[in-house]
Amino acid sequence: MRGQTARRLKKLPIDELLLTSTDELVVSVRTYNAVFNHRSGLKAEEREERAYTIGELTRFSSAELRTWRNVGQKTLREVTARLAELGLRLADNEPTTYELRKDWNALDKRVQFVLHGDIEDDFEFGGDSDDCAVFMLDLIQDVRHWLGRVEKVAGVCFVPSHE
Repeated sequence: MRGQTARRLKKLPIDELLLTSTDELVVSVRTYNAVFNHRSGLKAEEREERAYTIGELTRFSSAELRTWRNVGQKTLREVTARLAELGLRLADNEPTTYELRKDWNALDKRVQFVLHGDIEDDFEFGGDSDDCAVFMLDLIQDVRHWLGRVEKVAGVCFVPSHE
């Protein structure tokens, strides 16, 4: 049964997979109950109405899952394994909103300098257009990197892939 369900889920397009209820993951009774009971404050009528999706589950970090009642190392390994079978993972090592905001403030100062200053005259390059180009390329790369970090947290795509 587990193999059939996993194969069926793997065949789903990613957008459908992420919207699939966690009820579709075939896990032990203990793991099922830990996820099921956490998702709605243990009220039976709300549990029926509000199931986590697989996509919502992937937004939790392993540290957050460990704070849930009855989630220990064994349950965490099982959740991680089921997600891995689907090519997914928990949100470990993703930046916090605070870190993203702090990083953006530093980037924004550089962006504002470019937008509102005479970059070739005011900057330390002394007007050298090669140095100006390097500054701009570095800034663009840093903004793209920041957007990539935001994508992980928000689950959206800002920067198209050029592969």
